[in-house]
Amino acid sequence: MYGVGRMSDKIAFEASTKQSGGVTTRICGHTFLPSLMGSAPLVLDIGANQGDFTRAMVQEFGCRVHALEPNPYLFADLQGLAIPGVTVHKVALADTPGPRPFVLMGNTEYSHFSSAGDSSIQVEAMTLGDLVSQIPKASIDLIKMDIEGAELDILECLPLEVLERIRQITVEFHQFLYPESRLRIEAIKNRFRDAGFWVVDFSRTNYDVLFVHASARPSLQLRASILYEKYRRPIRRRLSHWFDASSGK
Repeated sequence: MYGVGRMSDKIAFEASTKQSGGVTTRICGHTFLPSLMGSAPLVLDIGANQGDFTRAMVQEFGCRVHALEPNPYLFADLQGLAIPGVTVHKVALADTPGPRPFVLMGNTEYSHFSSAGDSSIQVEAMTLGDLVSQIPKASIDLIKMDIEGAELDILECLPLEVLERIRQITVEFHQFLYPESRLRIEAIKNRFRDAGFWVVDFSRTNYDVLFVHASARPSLQLRASILYEKYRRPIRRRLSHWFDASSGK
């Protein structure tokens, strides 16, 4: 999980390990559609951190996972777990390849590319296109991306031929940290729509956005069920808060 900027100001939001409801599953704050994954799903966990998402995908769905984590200590921990079917890469994802300054934070979720004046280490970065080209498979079932703001530069310039290989992408955008990024985020969502993706924001500030490629063939019935779940969530949360307040909890 990495980007550049005000990591200490991160707003807390729901990040449960796993939630299932109807046709969607939410793991570590990322919503996706298990029914659209293949029989031997291939997943890219970009910003793997301590590997919670990776482990859940292996345990729940039998996925093969490429987990990217540039923090050398977290990388070593993930490698040490030796999870079957998981390949761990000590690399960051960026819009251009090469060495990048990287800040290690006490809370590892906030580690990010360095801005001017930050004390940092050097990590190696690669592009998503280069990573995908190294994976010998027709399609990638799911990409999870949580990299503290760096997702904007990556998704703005991702080649269309790479997008064609991806069935689903679940992204935590960081508009809650950087309100000024909203226009760039909306432009990215429009770019993906133009490329044949169905786009669903399961949040109010783009921190849980799902992109589904047309090749995954989400039916009208499935889309209706997803939208029902999307709008049911905030209603259930409000009712829960109301009942808690009424009962004095």
